[in-house]
Amino acid sequence: MICDVGTHKLAYEISGPLKAPSLLFGHCFASNRHFFDSQLPVLTDYRTIRYDTRGHGESDTPSGPYRMDDLGNDAVALLDHLQVQKTHYVGVSMGGMIGQN
Repeated sequence: MICDVGTHKLAYEISGPLKAPSLLFGHCFASNRHFFDSQLPVLTDYRTIRYDTRGHGESDTPSGPYRMDDLGNDAVALLDHLQVQKTHYVGVSMGGMIGQN
């Protein structure tokens, strides 16, 4: 699926029940949303949201520089697009820094 955040588009995937608690996953640098695919079989009670950060995977690559604030705003824009008001966040390396924003 694709989310238009204004200046670029983010690719994402959602799995799990619509009304389940949501988990947003942020991958590490030079990776993509599929980094977390092996975790999905044990997360069937959750609505998992995995996305490619700008410049990664199938998301657009707008001209840089890429600041952590921009990457954090992308995650918030995706949640707004999906009308998710509350989520848990799981991030690895760069993805973890995005979640701290």
